[in-house]
Amino acid sequence: MMIADFGLSKRLDETSAASRSKAQGLTAYVDPQCFIIDTYKRNKLSDIYALGVIFWEITSGRPPFHTIRSQEAIAIQIFQNKRETPVENTPEGFVRLYKRCWDGDPKKRPEINIVYETIECLKSEENLPDLEKLTIQDHSPSENRYLGPPIVNPVLN
Repeated sequence: MMIADFGLSKRLDETSAASRSKAQGLTAYVDPQCFIIDTYKRNKLSDIYALGVIFWEITSGRPPFHTIRSQEAIAIQIFQNKRETPVENTPEGFVRLYKRCWDGDPKKRPEINIVYETIECLKSEENLPDLEKLTIQDHSPSENRYLGPPIVNPVLN
């Protein structure tokens, strides 16, 4: 999976001022840590936050905080740990997943492989992992797990 904000995206290892937290990108998708810590450097867990917001957007069919016109007002909502309300009839497992992704505490957000596995479980209606018990430390990058076939761009094939 790849999320990009064309024109504003940067490599995670860049250290320029543009890669710092200051209000860059669409406010509703910005990691809350950027509003809390002036020098916070975005990372992969910042992308997980944005993915959670996108998941909510998919279920609602509208942009987050669409009734609020001011980007500053949206930032205040996020800073105060306010998020959009789940849409009625959204599968509970999916709601738990995106709420975990958009948690204000980056340490509580799942890594992308857990997001992927959870979505696969939701698709196949298998037993879902207990997201409350999964932490980053529970899943080291060295684990050999089958995460499904590689995602291929059909336009290029």
